[in-house]
Amino acid sequence: MLFGLAMPLLVLFGLSFWLQDYVDFIKTFSLQNYSNFFAKPIYGAILMKSIRISGMVTLVTVLLAYPMAYFIAFRIKSNKLVWLILITVPFWTSYLLRVFAWKLMLGYNGVVNSGLKSLGLISEP
Repeated sequence: MLFGLAMPLLVLFGLSFWLQDYVDFIKTFSLQNYSNFFAKPIYGAILMKSIRISGMVTLVTVLLAYPMAYFIAFRIKSNKLVWLILITVPFWTSYLLRVFAWKLMLGYNGVVNSGLKSLGLISEP
């Protein structure tokens, strides 16, 4: 689990030393990204704003989650599963909406296949 959490951070740290040309990386070591970060104050302001927003979201989540977890764990004697399902249903709907959106784009008659067929690049999905 530590590897799964640390690896993306290590990759991101490694990529921070490479330059970027639109969507391509120039794979030479450079400190230019860091000099740009410290030279322009807007980057620091954006970083602080992102940290502040993530901190507020974490605080609100903890303040809402712990009382609910306490209530379910110690006050509810029966039907705990029903309460847990009622709490997680909104997350399921979000997941289902994303699945349907991907299906519309990548399905057999989706946007991608229809576009490729109309361009003559493929004859069938």
